[in-house]
Amino acid sequence: MSAHFGKICPFCKTEFRAGDDIVVCSDCEMPHHKDCWVENQGCTTFACIGTISAANQGPKSADFIICKNCDTKNDSSLLFCQVCGHSLIPEKEAPPPPPVSSAAEPPKPHRETYETEMQRLIGANVVKYIYKFKEMELRNKKTSWNFNAFWAAPFWFLYRKMYPYGIGLLAIDILLALIDVALFPVAILFGHIAAGLWANGIYMRSLESKVQRASGMSEPYKAHFISKNGGVSKLAVILGVIAFTLVIALIG
Repeated sequence: MSAHFGKICPFCKTEFRAGDDIVVCSDCEMPHHKDCWVENQGCTTFACIGTISAANQGPKSADFIICKNCDTKNDSSLLFCQVCGHSLIPEKEAPPPPPVSSAAEPPKPHRETYETEMQRLIGANVVKYIYKFKEMELRNKKTSWNFNAFWAAPFWFLYRKMYPYGIGLLAIDILLALIDVALFPVAILFGHIAAGLWANGIYMRSLESKVQRASGMSEPYKAHFISKNGGVSKLAVILGVIAFTLVIALIG
């Protein structure tokens, strides 16, 4: 049985199952469905340029495949030329195009476009969050500790322009204060621990959703969308602190 069964493909977000054609990046060792790798034109890991090899097949063959683009000899286990990146897959093995459906989600943008727009949306501390997201993908984890979210939740969510989460957490804090003032600090502590654990995953999915929406836009509408929905908002934090302080003062 493949060691990758039960893990998640980073491109299609579905589990690897028995019978799936699984390939592994030679650089970061991230497993993918073979069709997902081909559709994405490479590894989905941020800034990774590795080639691939089969993960659920036997030892590599000693045969070679000649690249039709640059005439380079490549190991038969590779799907792309290690010199020019040209596809080594015979046309008859190329995956069929995805079915067209009016209810289908918009296609994922090209990897380079995806990475660029993700960075533009993050804004402040982009290197830190890109590293966190890559680490979560490599380890196939949904949690990753975020000290700022632990310390400043729900204001961290407002700062990162995830307003529904920030406003929702503020409302929960206020409701807990109304129900039982004595248990309020304990409830807040547990809420902040949960925020610290899950904030990075929530933030990554929020950014991916925004990148998906921006991918269908043309300039200057895309730039306006990214400016409005990306980066950080100090004003939202200030307004949140004022509103929370006033409500707690009235309750007290």
